[in-house]
Amino acid sequence: NCPLKPPKGFFYWYYIRVVKEPSMSTLHHEALYETCFDESWEEFMKSNKLTDEMMTELCSFSTGTLDAIENMAWKKFQDMCQ
Repeated sequence: NCPLKPPKGFFYWYYIRVVKEPSMSTLHHEALYETCFDESWEEFMKSNKLTDEMMTELCSFSTGTLDAIENMAWKKFQDMCQ
């Protein structure tokens, strides 16, 4: 994985929504959650037939979109941890 990914998926959300909040307890959990977020981001894009550009534009003004993706990711993360 390239550490200089463009700001989309998890990284886009992370810098927009979490940077000022405490991080998870371990790097392992953060990596798992990142994977869940990236999967949720892609699923949302595909199910709504959005391109990367359309998705980025949508997220620039729709906090509901990011909330939905975050909720999907959190559910995936919780299911993975059980």
